Amino acid sequence: MVVLFRGLILLAPVLSVLGSLVPFPQAMNLNLQLQGIVPVLVLLATLFGLLGGVSWIVATVGLLAFRRWARVLAIWCAVAWALSTALTLGAIPMLRAMAPAAIALYVAGALCWIGALVLARTQPLSARFT
Repeated sequence: MVVLFRGLILLAPVLSVLGSLVPFPQAMNLNLQLQGIVPVLVLLATLFGLLGGVSWIVATVGLLAFRRWARVLAIWCAVAWALSTALTLGAIPMLRAMAPAAIALYVAGALCWIGALVLARTQPLSARFT
């Protein structure tokens, strides 16, 4: 169970990085409006993405060391990235331009992270967190 838990934690960022390396199949037209709500959405998406990324690194180290605080931080990291993704897709129509393989890798990485968080709450592993 520990090997599966650690494997899911380490596989999640690997899949996400691989998803970001998949090239776009077509050029993406970025005509962003510089007035109204779009710049605010982009700024908030960037802020939540940075917070999620930094907390992801800290949470990964903490989860691998079985620290109790890391489970809570990992949940907040997932919330920050979900907000960042929703705001990004609301401001920039990237989903239509992304390759299906990239989307699949991102979803697989998110599922690995969620699976690790679920395993961290199960009885055999939850006793190891101090």
